[in-house]
Amino acid sequence: MIFRIKNAPMVLEILFCCKETIIDFEVKKGTLNEVFLAITGKEIREV
Repeated sequence: MIFRIKNAPMVLEILFCCKETIIDFEVKKGTLNEVFLAITGKEIREV
């Protein structure tokens, strides 16, 4: 499962609530391209 979480406290809450069923997890920091796409709905193009 993939969850997109916007802040660290929310991640900690989810991990604490589900600690009995979580086997592994990974944290991936977003890239500038992902942020731009999320905000504008368009990919960055070089001109």
